[in-house]
Amino acid sequence: MKSLLLLTFFLVGVTVAVGQTTGTESDYDFMGETEQSINHVTAEPNPFKEKTTITFYSDSSQTVVFELKNILGESVFLIQNDVKEGENTITLTREDIPSGMYIYTLQTDQEVVSKRLVIK
Repeated sequence: MKSLLLLTFFLVGVTVAVGQTTGTESDYDFMGETEQSINHVTAEPNPFKEKTTITFYSDSSQTVVFELKNILGESVFLIQNDVKEGENTITLTREDIPSGMYIYTLQTDQEVVSKRLVIK
């Protein structure tokens, strides 16, 4: 059984929907045996034109900060959300964001995970 919480935020021409589903998985840090609190982070599709879904697994219920920055390091969007243990998703809708390369970051009290995102 899946549970889904959907929140939609509007800011700077960006719509973000944050949802959670149940499930668990874990990753290990490549530098040792330290378990990561956020893992299996993907954006599909990437590159995208209209919207993309960022999926990640959390090892526990925790607060996650999602930030999208342009290649100059300027913050385009920032949201803080409480996520559940297991699979979580963030749906990012382009709206007024120009084409280009961006870096999105998921940050917890324990770590920061950053990945590249391309908007066509």
